[in-house]
Amino acid sequence: MNIILQLHITGNCNLRCKHCYIEEHSCDMPYSSIKRVLRQYDVLVKQLEKHCQEKVVAHLHFTGGEPLLHPQIKKILKLFYRKRNKYRYAIMSNGSFLDDYIIKQLKKLNIKAYQLSLDGDEETHDSIRGKGNFKQVVLAMDLLKENGIRTRVSFTANKMNYTQFPAVAEICSKHNVDSLWSDRFIPVKGA
Repeated sequence: MNIILQLHITGNCNLRCKHCYIEEHSCDMPYSSIKRVLRQYDVLVKQLEKHCQEKVVAHLHFTGGEPLLHPQIKKILKLFYRKRNKYRYAIMSNGSFLDDYIIKQLKKLNIKAYQLSLDGDEETHDSIRGKGNFKQVVLAMDLLKENGIRTRVSFTANKMNYTQFPAVAEICSKHNVDSLWSDRFIPVKGA
């Protein structure tokens, strides 16, 4: 049995995407709260294993806003490192802040996947997420793949980009992305 906990550790983000549902962009989940949630998750996993009488594969996906903007991200990654034998990790990010330190930590964690967002060709994507973000996402794709980290792309469909899914699929194929998915349609006011 698989169980997934998606943990929003911050509302802080360097982008202001037109379809974003986060209203408070300055809130960070305190480190003490993250530790408490992980302790509760440990208990839940043990209870499920006992109740179901089978091994539970626990996944932890952390996101935000932009999770790498959390002021204690290095401390959080170290906490996850200590629990690397308990969970399979994935990060859901816009890819703007990948650097050598983060890549090294991700490799140590044996991270299951890193998810980036891509919402169309360069013109469409940048009109939704901000000028220059398309190039950052493509660079992040290549950096992750070069370092052997499973790379996923999420496409958030809306009135401005729903016809762009084939273009995104082509870009993902060209950059050897492991998977592409879309799980929601986000209405955008005025578009």
